[in-house]
Amino acid sequence: MSDLPVASPAPRSRRRLVFIGLAILFAAVTLAVAGGVLAGTTTRGRQARATVDAQAREQFDLAIEDMRAGRYSFARQRLEYVLSLDPNYPAASDLLEEALRGLNSTPTPTGTPTPPPTATLDLPRAQQLFAQAQQQFSDKNWAGMIQTLLMLRVDAPDFQPFRVDGLLFTALRNQGVALIDQGKLEEGLYYLDLAKNYAPLDNHASQRADWAQLLLNLYQAANVYFETDLEKAVETFGQVYAIAPFFRDTPIKYPAALFGYGEQLMQEGKPCDAVAQFQAAANLQPSNADYSDALGRANRDCAASRPTAVPTATPGGETPTPSPTP
Repeated sequence: MSDLPVASPAPRSRRRLVFIGLAILFAAVTLAVAGGVLAGTTTRGRQARATVDAQAREQFDLAIEDMRAGRYSFARQRLEYVLSLDPNYPAASDLLEEALRGLNSTPTPTGTPTPPPTATLDLPRAQQLFAQAQQQFSDKNWAGMIQTLLMLRVDAPDFQPFRVDGLLFTALRNQGVALIDQGKLEEGLYYLDLAKNYAPLDNHASQRADWAQLLLNLYQAANVYFETDLEKAVETFGQVYAIAPFFRDTPIKYPAALFGYGEQLMQEGKPCDAVAQFQAAANLQPSNADYSDALGRANRDCAASRPTAVPTATPGGETPTPSPTP
């Protein structure tokens, strides 16, 4: 399909645990990201919550059908998924207990035993979802591809598990790198962490993850220092600015930290040291009158603080008179 990395899957038991965690985290976080919760958008947050609620309701209804048909294992998986989305979902806990009792009960045979119902694979549905995921791969629609593969896992968990795991790795890896490149570092790191459950990351993805983590660490530290230690805030925001000048509010907070540290130096009676801070702030935001005014004030105070040179008198107390040329 492409030269994008496709991993060999992890052992089956590990894949199952990873998938359960992936389904839970993806539903709770990925849909929230798509809805804009991480961006702080209230409207999109409500849309994401509605999407999660719809998925929980759909899986709960399917679990009821499974219970009626005696498919207790499927019902348990669906109900555990519902409770992962909403631990207080009405009647889900009681129904899960009933499903577990159904799994643990041993019926007493009477006459000829009836073989238990076996789940049938909806092959056309599985093939349709798999083809959809492949098309999304071609379109580089990584978020949609992840959603499709998760649906395939729920509807047909035994359909080509090795290929599906490989595609999931690829989609998670590429979505993570794409989000980091868009400046959405936390979301990108989240997807890359999920991808690592399937296979090690390639060099490019690992480097992007390391870069994103470094930038996040510096930015978070700089914000702490902004409230507690302006000198360190200047140093740390300077490192953030050198890596990613326009990351979030760095273009605003970095000159503000410079200005604040300059004012601190002025209060300590160090106007000449403050000049460099005000100059750097004014260079970053030339239109900010406060920064340019502070720079002028610091220059004047610095000049006034320097000792004035006193002319020395010529020995004898008289100014020598040049001798006339003969």
